[in-house]
Amino acid sequence: MATMLNGAAVMDAALLLITGNESQPQNSEYLTAVEIIKLQNIIILQNMVDLIKEAQALGHQKSIAAFVKGTVAEAPPIVPISAQLKYNIDAVNEYIMRRIPIPVRDFMSSPQLIVIRSFDVNKPGTELNERMGGVACGSILAGVLALKMRVEICQGIVTKDQQGCNRCHPIFSCIMTLLAENNQLQFAVPGGLVGVGTLINPMLCRADRLVGQVFSVVSKLPQIYTELEISLFLLQHLLGVKTEDKKTMKVTKLVKINIGSTSTGGRVLSMKMDLRNSSCAPTPGSALAPPVRRM
Repeated sequence: MATMLNGAAVMDAALLLITGNESQPQNSEYLTAVEIIKLQNIIILQNMVDLIKEAQALGHQKSIAAFVKGTVAEAPPIVPISAQLKYNIDAVNEYIMRRIPIPVRDFMSSPQLIVIRSFDVNKPGTELNERMGGVACGSILAGVLALKMRVEICQGIVTKDQQGCNRCHPIFSCIMTLLAENNQLQFAVPGGLVGVGTLINPMLCRADRLVGQVFSVVSKLPQIYTELEISLFLLQHLLGVKTEDKKTMKVTKLVKINIGSTSTGGRVLSMKMDLRNSSCAPTPGSALAPPVRRM
């Protein structure tokens, strides 16, 4: 669930793939994740219809409609397909073009890229003079990234001081390459995924160590917080749990938090029944309370 929510942080739409010849309990979690991240543009795909008879496919389609009733996926169409045999893929493309609007992109603000993967692309035994810097992959939320641009990566390297408080040391680097699949780019704009080659020590990028970090031009990154006031959404049903969990949040309880593409742990310090002194958030329909402490 945490990994799925991390990747969903940069999605504009979702294709909910449901196997036609068997039921997958993960579908309920996927649907819950879609509701949490408030995705409105959804298309449901009924896969593997080539393995069942027409009457079974129609019955399964009705069960899917009953399954998504009352959720954000109630209105979207249910498209029968066979991904293996490429059946009805043209219909999926048509639905994507007609039902999913092109998001409004911000090209004028300072660039911000949220990292969802990072790699060390050097093979074992590579000579020192042939080694390349680390690569970060993600989606640009706003602005434009260009070659040779000086960038800052935050939160960077996190250490603890003598008092045990976290200290962030941003990483500064330069963009050496921009790639979209196998296409070399001179600049990258919001939308889709892009790979950014840098001069960062490859060890810092190995095994997704930069996941959750944010790229931007120097001194244009948002603030870093260590304490947040949030409104929470408890999952009613979890995979592998037969009964509903009646537990509630408690002070000092350890919880896992997804922020953007990062998944981190936190401790509950205090609780309220409602949020007061909240401020308007840029996203419609959401409110954010001011943080207690900055790092």
